[in-house]
Amino acid sequence: MNEGIKTVQALAFHAALDAVDLDAVPVMTTDRHLDRKEQARLLRQLLKQLKVPHVSVTTPHHSMASGVDIAFPERQDLPPNCLATETEAGRRNKAAWEKFERLLLRAFPNHDDRSDCRNDFYDFCWYLTVN
Repeated sequence: MNEGIKTVQALAFHAALDAVDLDAVPVMTTDRHLDRKEQARLLRQLLKQLKVPHVSVTTPHHSMASGVDIAFPERQDLPPNCLATETEAGRRNKAAWEKFERLLLRAFPNHDDRSDCRNDFYDFCWYLTVN
């Protein structure tokens, strides 16, 4: 996809996410062991209710799949050879990622990351990426 289109989508995503009042986000479920398809359906429903666009919510079908994949746009208008955190676009991308994580924890309070890499135990419900 064209970098300009990604940036336009990211700007719309950032603006919608900025408008979300985390205190008003409803709890969608407290069931940590919900079926992944139901978990994804509830998240899609929440994002539609909050009017947050351009978020892809999918349930992978590979044998080791254990969570729901979430991909959202990030601004691509970064100057060449520049650290992402040194630019406005980079700071906005980081802030959007952090707010989206808080939104997930608000709506799904028992879906926190309970992984422990020291003993090779991985237990998380969401896989966040950017596209």
